[in-house]
Amino acid sequence: MYHKDTSIELEQVKAKLDVLKLGDYGLEFYDAHTPNAMYSLQMGAKGMSSISGNFYPEILVWMVEHANDPDRQEDVRWLQGELSRVDPLIHVAYPMSAKYFLQKRGLPVRTISRAHALELTVQQKQVLDDIHYSFFGWCERLGIQPVQTGKLIKNKMPLDPPI
Repeated sequence: MYHKDTSIELEQVKAKLDVLKLGDYGLEFYDAHTPNAMYSLQMGAKGMSSISGNFYPEILVWMVEHANDPDRQEDVRWLQGELSRVDPLIHVAYPMSAKYFLQKRGLPVRTISRAHALELTVQQKQVLDDIHYSFFGWCERLGIQPVQTGKLIKNKMPLDPPI
């Protein structure tokens, strides 16, 4: 069983994690706020469950695996800064922003959405293009092999146009 925390405030996250440390409740804690990632994980969170995982899951996996690694703290702090920098930007026009980003990564994701934003602006696409470029830089610095999306998709299908 797990709790996905959406409180955002780090002090509230800490208080909840402190309660979980008091006993064996069989409850895992996952933070939904990427700017808290390093801090939450270092205070005992089991993992992350944030929208950034829809953009670059490899990066969050790396953070979960290394947040408490004493030999990687410089990289952990650097990555946390990068994630905090881009987090407000990926929220703009979400979930369309995630769909666009995943298309850039080669996944045949349909660009239809339950949200009001039916199309991204040229400026929004440029911001996401810049984050996509940053993503590859993060992977290079941290030794992460980005998922090869072409290997995941056996039958190439044309993307459906937005409705």
